[in-house]
Amino acid sequence: MFGDDGFKTWELRGVEGIYLSAAESEIVGLDLLVFSGDERARVENRIRSPRARVFMEEARAEGDTSIFVSGPNFSLAGENWTWEGEERRITVRRAARVTFDEDFDILR
Repeated sequence: MFGDDGFKTWELRGVEGIYLSAAESEIVGLDLLVFSGDERARVENRIRSPRARVFMEEARAEGDTSIFVSGPNFSLAGENWTWEGEERRITVRRAARVTFDEDFDILR
């Protein structure tokens, strides 16, 4: 998918796509790359899940199964999740675990 300015915002891949309606598909083996949406075309994070429902026009995906997200200096794993591309937000509702790959002081 591309933003209004023509830069890539996200790219969807999967092992299998199942057409449910004009607005919704089910993806087996979801592999979603989220880009910076500008001329840098930098991958900001990668979202993987065994199965997800994708709403292309809404730039939204959701799943009850597991999710694994990797980005610069962090990873996130959990279950029962929603990705909202326009808001650049991922919500994980069950068994969420975040790992940071850099040192920081949370007490500052």
